Amino acid sequence: MKRNILTGIGYCLILLFSSCEKHYNDPEFAVPKYTGPAANKTIADIKAMRVSASGVDSICRYNEPFIVKAVVVSSDEGGNYYKSMVVQDETGGIEIEIDRTGLYNDYPAGQVVYIDCRGLVVGNYHDLPQIGWEYQGGVGRINQLFLNKYIHKDGLPNTNNLPEPVVIKGATELDISNVCKLVKIENCAFDPADVGLPFASNDLITNRTLLINSASMKVRTSNYAKFRSMSVPAGTGTIYGILTVYASGSSNTWQLMLRTKDDVCFGETPHATQILQSFTFDANSLTSGGWRSEPGSSPTLWKYATQDGQQFVYHTNGSTVCDDWLISPAITQNDRSGVSMILNCRMSGEAGLQDFYRIYYSTTASSSGFNEAEWTLLPANIASTNDFSDAVTIDASLISGSNFRIAMRYHNSNGTPSARWQIKELRFEK
Repeated sequence: MKRNILTGIGYCLILLFSSCEKHYNDPEFAVPKYTGPAANKTIADIKAMRVSASGVDSICRYNEPFIVKAVVVSSDEGGNYYKSMVVQDETGGIEIEIDRTGLYNDYPAGQVVYIDCRGLVVGNYHDLPQIGWEYQGGVGRINQLFLNKYIHKDGLPNTNNLPEPVVIKGATELDISNVCKLVKIENCAFDPADVGLPFASNDLITNRTLLINSASMKVRTSNYAKFRSMSVPAGTGTIYGILTVYASGSSNTWQLMLRTKDDVCFGETPHATQILQSFTFDANSLTSGGWRSEPGSSPTLWKYATQDGQQFVYHTNGSTVCDDWLISPAITQNDRSGVSMILNCRMSGEAGLQDFYRIYYSTTASSSGFNEAEWTLLPANIASTNDFSDAVTIDASLISGSNFRIAMRYHNSNGTPSARWQIKELRFEK
């Protein structure tokens, strides 16, 4: 009898583990397929619903199918677009306002989408057509939790889905009908006054002047763009992007929004990047690797960790008052003209908490001891980002001398809970 009971228990365990194994199988990948109502409207139809002189207009009634098929032509991968994406069909383009970053992960350029316009409004921001939720009388961002209600993917992204760019040859093509379209400008040149300067400063959105025959326009670059430190090229070449406009009174300022650095094609190898020096982190970085945490007595020093297969150094201390410096080994570089210092990193926590962190350099600091007076602050935007990316770019020519050290500082003087800064790589590239 006892043996029969044990045998029965054994069979039950086999069935249990078999069912568990089946339950935890990885889900199969499914190509997204739109199965909703067929597209019955166009982007031109959306714009036609804009009838008010100011404010916004509803695109349709809630019980009225208003479905538009389009393709994503923008990308926030390069950091120049922020919480918005641009879609285009055969009738034109329009910008969608979305309260979410990292849109390129789900909606890269070439992704076909169906837009259900029920509940959305249309408006113009200085003649730039936009759709989204109504907010304080204007077009606001769609909450990311409701995005799947309005935007539906169909198939996998493919650059073959992209429309042929509108070729801009001069003033004739700088027209409202081409706003929010993918454009291509051939045989263009930057204003000589802008050549050699970075596309944007580290603290301000910057406009560089692009000359097209007898016309001109502004290449507008965010101070959060990953390619902002790239130098404005000399000579003539081809440039791609999304045409935008800023109307003020009776005048229009025509603007080009670059998506990534690959939109700039000047010379035979326009984006050949040379890695001059790279520091990645492992378990030895804070010992034999030459990195050190100063002043060296606090329990909340910079530390090494691994997570999800990623190796990085990090700092977070909750709400403890402290001042900790992560100091690099000695670095030697004789010429830093056109060189960028880049940190591949991520930062968790609410916006504003990154203000505890700063980046410095010193040409006199040694491998031991510490004197804060030897360090010079570098201008840097340290933004909150959930994924590892080249989130911090600094013009390396700001560093004087050919021998120097870099330091990342965490300074919490009031005990406010902090964000966690994780740094995967420090590199210099040209």
